[in-house]
Amino acid sequence: MQGLFLVLIPLKSNIMILDISSVNLVYYLGGKDMNYLCKLVKGYLLAFIIFLILTTVITVFIKFTSVPESFSVYYLIAAMCIATLFLGVFSGKLIGKKGLLSAIGLSAVFVFLIVFGINCTYFQDLTLNSFRAQYGIPVVIGGIGGIIGVNVKK
Repeated sequence: MQGLFLVLIPLKSNIMILDISSVNLVYYLGGKDMNYLCKLVKGYLLAFIIFLILTTVITVFIKFTSVPESFSVYYLIAAMCIATLFLGVFSGKLIGKKGLLSAIGLSAVFVFLIVFGINCTYFQDLTLNSFRAQYGIPVVIGGIGGIIGVNVKK
């Protein structure tokens, strides 16, 4: 079999990552790395919760007021901007240096996961047409959040 197939094996306070195609130990996360990974997952979960709350509020606002639905994409992007700003600040504080680069990368993954989830839920596919230039705005806002996070006093 060609390709890299990975299995995450959670241990008590560590994670072992195995390559199934050749059954080799690829990487062993433990101690400090595991703590970092847990905090990073926590940041993603909090950003998703913020995004879901904002999306719910926007949906209720559109449903019960006379706000036009044609602007719903822009409301979605605004909700993503707020969530990626939080994720950027969180990751900047966590990493402590190179906040712009790390936050842009994490924000891009966050936006990709949201667009991927929406497209797979409603359209059953993911094409390059799914990614609009407007989705770059939350990534940039996340990068700004990373700069803010690095410079915030702990």
